[in-house]
Amino acid sequence: MVKISESDMNFIQNTLPKDLQERILQAKTVNDVLYALNDWIDLYPDCWEANGEDYNDLGRATQRVYDNIYLYGED
Repeated sequence: MVKISESDMNFIQNTLPKDLQERILQAKTVNDVLYALNDWIDLYPDCWEANGEDYNDLGRATQRVYDNIYLYGED
């Protein structure tokens, strides 16, 4: 089981697309969640500044959720 904090779950439910939410909620391991978030950050253009090299606010917020799950997501 993957532990996700209430604030991170609120971000996931209120910000991310439904298909990604489902992928995260159905994940059986921390790595499954991390892969889903990483794929979305890398492929979703709204996570990046116009220069394509830096995260914008959405990208940074998503990366924080990723980091939290990486650090605290295992039982």
